[in-house]
Amino acid sequence: MIGGDVAGTISCKHEIPLICAGVETWNFKETGDVIPTLQAGNHGYTINAMHAVRCDHIVRRLTPAECERLQGYPDGWTDIPDYIDSRGRRRKASDSARYTALGNSIALPQWRYVLGNISRYLPPGATLGSLFDGIGGFPLVWEGIHGAGSAVWASEINEFCVAVTKYRFGGLS
Repeated sequence: MIGGDVAGTISCKHEIPLICAGVETWNFKETGDVIPTLQAGNHGYTINAMHAVRCDHIVRRLTPAECERLQGYPDGWTDIPDYIDSRGRRRKASDSARYTALGNSIALPQWRYVLGNISRYLPPGATLGSLFDGIGGFPLVWEGIHGAGSAVWASEINEFCVAVTKYRFGGLS
């Protein structure tokens, strides 16, 4: 809990709490371990165990919305409309692209803390430029502290991440 924000627990039908369980990637069987954190590896898989959610003894993947909440993003942050990529092709925001972008993103709560403390030592009117920004995590945190328009540029190479940042921040590029 930072700054009085409390994240509620994720639950499934009948309000049964969800448990993040370790699942072996080679046979998709539960390891019996309860995993305290989520990790992203190669396309969402870790080297040793995949992190899934068990609800009423049924293992399921986290939804993109649950991943957004775990990272501290607003609901639907990566749920953007169709976008045009750098080659001029129309693309859809697939769940796969959302999982990859969130897995490679930053978790916002600790960056709110860090940037909030650093900001005390910056001159008035300080702005942010963000290199390899992902889905706009740093501009989101920065503008939450310094106000809209204080993040002046962001750079990213992943097409979907660029589309999320452009959608959420308009002219920020």
